[in-house]
Amino acid sequence: TEVSPALLQAVGRAAREDGTQGEARVVTIGGRPHWLVTVPVKAPVLIGWLAMAFALDRTLLDDLHQLSGIAGAILVRDPAGAWQLHAARLEASSSAYAPLLGDDLTRRATLSGVSYLARPVTLGPPGGGEVRAVLMRSIDAALEPFHELQLRLLLITIVGAALSAAASWMGAR
Repeated sequence: TEVSPALLQAVGRAAREDGTQGEARVVTIGGRPHWLVTVPVKAPVLIGWLAMAFALDRTLLDDLHQLSGIAGAILVRDPAGAWQLHAARLEASSSAYAPLLGDDLTRRATLSGVSYLARPVTLGPPGGGEVRAVLMRSIDAALEPFHELQLRLLLITIVGAALSAAASWMGAR
């Protein structure tokens, strides 16, 4: 497998900055965000580094959605300061996600006619190449079990009231 020079530069920077501890961080390689994990190899002194990079892409977002029901989007800030949509579970433009990126507060958002609770999370370093994820959960999907519970409680209340009325009527006879 061919290794890109940008990846080697990112690994070199990470190794210099991490000292001998190792670290996991998000780096932008060729304009695409990656999760880079570096670990020192010691025997007993440092003899090398093990580095693995995983692309932050639609496949990762699909896995996240399958495991947790959370829809996500990954945005990268270009050198001009504008946010560019890199990958998203929901079909929407960068401008639809931009209002959600101001701070790390959870807020309500509507995308494609569905209401979501959305929380932006900073993944990569601020400044050029900053990477943020927007994690979203459908409000309707989150409340669905409670609506079902509400209907069951209504049914129990109606049955209880009917039994109480029947018992009162029989007692009054």
